[in-house]
Amino acid sequence: MPLLFMRCGLCLVFGLWSMGWWTPLSWTVWGGAYAACVVLLVGHRYAVSEFALYLAMFCIGCVMSLQQIPAQCSPTAIRGRVESALGRHALVSSACGRWELQFSEMAPPRGTLLTARAIPARPKPQLPGEPSEQRRIRRIRATPVRVLAWRILDEASTVRPEVFDRFPHGGMLWAFASGQRTDIDPTVKQILKDTGTNHLLAISGMHIGLVSGLIFGGVRWMLWPLIWRGWFWTGKILPRFFGCAVAISYGALVGWPASAQRAVVMVCLVSAASLFGRRLAMGPVLTLVAIVILVHEPSELESLGFQLSFGAVIGMALIVQRITRLVPPDTPLWAVRAVQSMAATLGASLGTLPITAWYFQHWAPISPIANLLAAPILALVAVPSALLGFVLPAPIAHWVLWIGNSAIELGVWILGSMRFSVWHPAVGPWGALGLGLALLLRRKEVMMLGMIGWIVLCGPRQSSAFEVSFLNVGQGDSAHLAWPDGAHWLIDGGPSRNAVLKYIRRMRIKKLDVVVVSHAHADHIGGIVGLGDFPIREIWIPRYPSDMSSAFGQWLIQQSQLGSIIKTADDIVHHSVRVLHPLSGWHAGGGGNLNEESLVFELRYGQWTMLWTGDIETSAEAEILSRLKPVDVLKVPHHGSKKSTSSQFINRTQPQLAIISAGSQNRFQHPHAKSLWRLRRSAVWRTDLHQNIRLRFELDQLFVFSMDSPQQKQIFVTNQKIDRLRIEKD
Repeated sequence: MPLLFMRCGLCLVFGLWSMGWWTPLSWTVWGGAYAACVVLLVGHRYAVSEFALYLAMFCIGCVMSLQQIPAQCSPTAIRGRVESALGRHALVSSACGRWELQFSEMAPPRGTLLTARAIPARPKPQLPGEPSEQRRIRRIRATPVRVLAWRILDEASTVRPEVFDRFPHGGMLWAFASGQRTDIDPTVKQILKDTGTNHLLAISGMHIGLVSGLIFGGVRWMLWPLIWRGWFWTGKILPRFFGCAVAISYGALVGWPASAQRAVVMVCLVSAASLFGRRLAMGPVLTLVAIVILVHEPSELESLGFQLSFGAVIGMALIVQRITRLVPPDTPLWAVRAVQSMAATLGASLGTLPITAWYFQHWAPISPIANLLAAPILALVAVPSALLGFVLPAPIAHWVLWIGNSAIELGVWILGSMRFSVWHPAVGPWGALGLGLALLLRRKEVMMLGMIGWIVLCGPRQSSAFEVSFLNVGQGDSAHLAWPDGAHWLIDGGPSRNAVLKYIRRMRIKKLDVVVVSHAHADHIGGIVGLGDFPIREIWIPRYPSDMSSAFGQWLIQQSQLGSIIKTADDIVHHSVRVLHPLSGWHAGGGGNLNEESLVFELRYGQWTMLWTGDIETSAEAEILSRLKPVDVLKVPHHGSKKSTSSQFINRTQPQLAIISAGSQNRFQHPHAKSLWRLRRSAVWRTDLHQNIRLRFELDQLFVFSMDSPQQKQIFVTNQKIDRLRIEKD
């Protein structure tokens, strides 16, 4: 029966999750549920009844999601209450439906009543292997909008007492008490992140279980005389009642994040079961808790807090017993507790690895030891001190918070001395699924670890052809080149500081052979600077920046110290490359026009020729006109602006295929209609329409397709275009 219950819960969750892939009509879902119920009633003695039960739970999950109605009115004036908040995003329910508000600052906490003026949000650019933003929006059934102005009507957050401001770590103490982490020292945050202890800032099962356990033990100690006099049931009921009451109050105080919801429901279930001397299996309890949370708010399934919280508990349930059973029976109690603590941390790390490797690509191997040393100090001293400092009068609270602040200083000092290099496991959706399945290999620890290591550490996919991927980085440029000999090039990095780096890690690339920086504008070098100390053999730039103290200049200095070879336009020598601009002695008119000084070069592979143009405009196009030849593929200059792609330039290059990198609904209105008209004789592919575009060069054939919509495809054969599918163009 417990196994059947768990399977039913999984079917319900799968029904919720599937709504990102399809949106059925309500009558089809209700019809499926009705048919399943009929089979259950009529054929309960047959094997098909179990399948019908699973189908019914799947349909119920779909119905739960369909009950959430996206907003249908204009976002010019939104009035509603925050249902959940994470970072700069908040889910708001209003009279006309649900909105996902995107703020320019931290979103207000859960429960806040606000009014906002907003506009429809632009689609978020997405690189290959990233979690799908469109499917997430479809699952939560909300309309995304970007907030222009907003005002709080009813403040839901708890007022921070002045006594917390008297201490250096008052922001961290307040985070333990209220769950609000906006005022924590960034240095402390980085130390916790690098040591794998940043989960201590999230109000999780550890915090709520600790507080509930302390209240339970204290009340039971005070009621001991009653128990001794025979009031046995009073001594059993009251401690559990107060323990659950405090857990519920703590969850309400911190705004009911998913981890707090899970912890509170589990505390109440375990307390009720222990009252009657029953033990609950972890699997059915977790299933029931997930169902309770999702019935109340189906969109919690998309919450990282929900996924990380349940992943951590599942990991501990699967891993801790495997490790503790290896401890000899005569081991001292303190050593057993230490092993259990490290096993719990390791289990939580492995349980959350599918999510962290997919979303964050950050894992600290020192985490088990760091948690063993620092978690007791912070959890057993700092957390109770923060809560007592919140409820006690100011004179007493000052001394209590002083103890908590001292505990934090000690814990941070210990963690600061344990900072080592972190690992960056990176996977896509299928890799995350594989990591999750690896944890289910019961009693096959070697196979489990081998599968995890193979998924995380396997090398990049080797291509037999030359492939060029134009990445959808929004309003900017970035392209990845994979050569048949295993070399990898990166041309520009887009505006985001970490999106391209995560893509490179997800592709299992350990070293970049060439990084090309067309020019030092933010929409091209954001991701380049974000590479940090990633190994690079050569860096090609048009010229050294005039200000070496800028972020880009400092990055060049850092890479030079790490051994990278930096080449300007006059120094670049490669058998497949012919540099066209800017040659020695040329400067843009007026000076400081970085667009006109973009690095322009011709790249040849076999009989195919590509022209890379950066953001050059009229002056640079006229300068290189005499050196241009017809090309097969043109990376259109400056995102297709009206100041570029002149008629003379197009007549000289005669591209068969033109690639435009531009952001969807960008404020510059790129590409311009005039540029598209001048490119009318070429096949035009755009990242704002086709997302991530891949070119595959094979002998006398060139395949062009959208990595997000594989049905969109074109083939070129020795300068002859063959349309396999009709491509919609502007």
